[in-house]
Amino acid sequence: MRILKKIIPIIIVVIIIYASFLFLSDINQISEKIINFKFEFIPIIVILVIFSWVIAYTRWYILLKNLQIKIPHKINFQIFMVGASLGITPGKISDFER
Repeated sequence: MRILKKIIPIIIVVIIIYASFLFLSDINQISEKIINFKFEFIPIIVILVIFSWVIAYTRWYILLKNLQIKIPHKINFQIFMVGASLGITPGKISDFER
């Protein structure tokens, strides 16, 4: 546990340094990409993201069913979404927990 307490601040500092280099070196490219983004793709992107959540929840449900863990769908979905909420963090930090 002591090693983890030492490593986490180092990882955070490295991520901040990397992100700042990335942001400062490519600011013109990033702003150009944002300006030229085709916003008509947003509905397609949202639909695909929601579809991927449905697939992930189905896998989750099948896994619990195979383990013979019975949880009502409403509570099961809430538990899944709480865990999945960390999946939208930068770098998908929650993937380290799985």
